[in-house]
Formats: sequence, C-alpha cells, structure tokens
Amino acid sequence: MAAPLQLGPVVLVENRWYITTMSKFTIEFGPKSSDALDRLATQLERPKTEVVRRALDTYNELVRAARDEGKRVIIEDPKTGDKQLLIV
Repeated sequence: MAAPLQLGPVVLVENRWYITTMSKFTIEFGPKSSDALDRLATQLERPKTEVVRRALDTYNELVRAARDEGKRVIIEDPKTGDKQLLIV
C-alpha cells in the first residue's frame, strides 16, 4: 500500500479522498461484533478503524441506492445459482 498523500485538510488513501478533520467516537461492541471486527481486520490486513469506516461507507451506499434509486442487493451462490435478497 502506498503512503497516503496529504494535501492540506484532505488525504488520498487508496484512490479515495478523506477529510482529515475527523470526528472521534467511542463505540462499545458486544462479543459477536467484536469478533467480526477482529476477523475482518485480520483478513483484510487493515486497521480496525479503516474496516469500520469502509463498512459504514458501504452500508451508506446500499441504503442510498435502495432508498433513492429503488435498487436491491442480491447475493448469489456461484455453485448453485441460488439467490438471496439482502434487506438493507
């Protein structure tokens, strides 16, 4: 991964721009969510904060597409072709 490019109050990380004046939150996770976060951070080889930010960005986009554009999110099993609608 390339080093972030800092330009004033914004930074470029992996082709995405972020405002560097960030809000800070304290979040308490239960065991199941905590384990999921640990697992994802390990699998993606990313810090937990980045995993949470990416998850929020993804969820925000799914909700926006469903609400504003009437789109649906469907996952498909490539082996069986079975499809499942994800509720957002």
